Amino acid sequence: LDNLKDVLKNTGGISFLAAEGGEEDIRLRGFSLATSGDIYVDGLRDPAFYDRDMFNIDRVEVLRGSASMLFGRGSTGGVVNQVSKQPRLIDQHEVSVTGGSHGFFRTTGDFNLKTGENAALRLNAMVNRADNNGAGSSIDKQGLAATYRFGIGTRDEFSAGLYYLNNRNGINYGMPFIAPARGSTDRVLLPVDPDSNYGLKSDYNDSSATIAGLAHTHRFSRDSELKTQVRVGQFDRDLRS
Repeated sequence: LDNLKDVLKNTGGISFLAAEGGEEDIRLRGFSLATSGDIYVDGLRDPAFYDRDMFNIDRVEVLRGSASMLFGRGSTGGVVNQVSKQPRLIDQHEVSVTGGSHGFFRTTGDFNLKTGENAALRLNAMVNRADNNGAGSSIDKQGLAATYRFGIGTRDEFSAGLYYLNNRNGINYGMPFIAPARGSTDRVLLPVDPDSNYGLKSDYNDSSATIAGLAHTHRFSRDSELKTQVRVGQFDRDLRS
């Protein structure tokens, strides 16, 4: 499951509405999450429009019900929270390579390095490409994330992270509009070649996300703690449709 939409497709109560500009409006219990800003990363709002990839995500949490129950102002439908991969006190590395039809190629690397008694560094990288037989909805994206965590398991724990995602994708228009013949009331479903492109070769959907974050957790006891997070992000989008 390479992106957020693929993950949420397997979750009950979630549907997708085709929005303008190639966006996918996520609906939880019938209510829009995109318009209310109810998409989160590590408990902080992530309201920008970009193709969210899973290469640096450990799990996705879905809260059904009023968002105000845990997150303050928000949708009646609920919340989707993406939990980032965190450094752990082990040396562990994983590389995954996937190939498929229509020129699909994806490789990811996940490298966890223990750097001290209570410190670790985690690096995640991704390259994903597909030409879709020239059908317009090509994929060309790269990602890199690095997180350093120290004081793990102690009273005061700190982490610092950088995240970069770059998308240079085509646009999937789906089924084309087919007008019936003049004067005819018959509507015949015509066969559609999946390799056909119903847009223009000059169409594109480019976006990027650059995010830096700092976090501090102070543990008062085994069952109480205070966590402080600061995040700054820059998001760019350039679309021709």
